[in-house]
Amino acid sequence: MIDAYSDQIRSPELLHLLIEGFDTDVLVARTTCGDTGFTNAIVLPEPVWPTVIDRLNQALQATGTTRWFERRQCKSYVARQCAPEFQRLYLERYPGLLDGLSQPSLPLEADTDNDLVVSLYHNGALPEEVRTEFVQSIIDYCIDGTDGAVIWNGDFRDMLTHDEEHTLRTRLMTEVVPNPTAILKNFTAWYDSDEDPERFTYPLEEFGEALVAEFKENEAVRAAAVTLENERWKWIMEQEWHGSDDDGRRYDAPRPTRPQAHGHRSVFDDLVEPT
Repeated sequence: MIDAYSDQIRSPELLHLLIEGFDTDVLVARTTCGDTGFTNAIVLPEPVWPTVIDRLNQALQATGTTRWFERRQCKSYVARQCAPEFQRLYLERYPGLLDGLSQPSLPLEADTDNDLVVSLYHNGALPEEVRTEFVQSIIDYCIDGTDGAVIWNGDFRDMLTHDEEHTLRTRLMTEVVPNPTAILKNFTAWYDSDEDPERFTYPLEEFGEALVAEFKENEAVRAAAVTLENERWKWIMEQEWHGSDDDGRRYDAPRPTRPQAHGHRSVFDDLVEPT
């Protein structure tokens, strides 16, 4: 129906039919608030933004597990399909949008709340106190081995101040490099025995590679990364997992974390020979 009447609905006098008459999933799938570069989208003008915000906020306030995906869609919409001016207006009307955003959700690169935090930051709409708490948490996640994405993910890394960059690198050198097995211990504490242990621990291989890339030519760092990878494989072999990996994938990443050239080989391939 939206396809059939898209040309007519684009006219200002009929936009209310789209905003008020269609389900939220149609609204977020077919429109943008401001020109954000999406092709074939209906660009909603500023005068209707308050109505859009009210609809989105109503969906975000809905409770129940069946509404989880709708809430996720709405936050993704605000993060990716709305102009900075829309985001600021949303926060003026409903500052509760920020509730809980200062505590990053896991995994860091797959959660919509984190995408929203990054978008608000880059658009100048994120309060400093939220940014500070968020950054401190992702640094802590990195140091204790929970999720090291702040090392390699440019969106997260850009949120760090110069002092926070220094803190991250110092803590990596003083807390992680001397005791890399602590990373494995903390990470595998979340392991479910029904999951492929190699796939589960693949982020630790990424962590080791990112650590080496962060401190190029540092032999102590390289040795720590190799120790982590060796201990990872030792742990994998100790698990009594009898499942099958029918689809051939080792790890379901939401998107590539770093570009890799054709024929990429891990930095550990010549140093670790799992058998």
